[in-house]
Amino acid sequence: MLNMKIFKLYNIVNGYKTIDFGEINITSISKGEIDIECLSNSNLNWKKTEDDLIPSDSPFFIGAFPIFEYSKIEKLNIPIDFVHFFVENVDFVAIKSNIIEINVLNRDKSIMKLFKSGKIMSINKYVFNKYNYPPIFRIKEYPLFTFVNEEIAELLKNSNLKQIKFEECEVI
Repeated sequence: MLNMKIFKLYNIVNGYKTIDFGEINITSISKGEIDIECLSNSNLNWKKTEDDLIPSDSPFFIGAFPIFEYSKIEKLNIPIDFVHFFVENVDFVAIKSNIIEINVLNRDKSIMKLFKSGKIMSINKYVFNKYNYPPIFRIKEYPLFTFVNEEIAELLKNSNLKQIKFEECEVI
């Protein structure tokens, strides 16, 4: 895969409602400590403090796992696993993505801020080493965001999701 393209998924948050996950430990799910299946068929609500905002069709939890309104992606035949749940009776899906357990981030070429310990604080530019990447994944060095290959990115771009964004990452 010499010309492989990788895209970081993220969403627009300003002006849109976010999901109230209630008692579900969503941070533990994002870290992979709890299986995302615990969301399956849950009935959730939008945060009540955001009544003046518009419901989002892509209300990601941070960037760790994308969430999409199912009606916008159901006909796309996207070859990825997801878990169904509901937000005020609207069907949403949380995308399952595995964490790549080897270091695939090129630390020399990426632009990032580090803590004194060397752990990553933030990344402004992702540069990946060549690797046989799965269609959707997160990285162990900084599992905060989800990445997709070009095929998945194109399918999602054709979905009419209004709040989803894509940032192309360099692969060397």
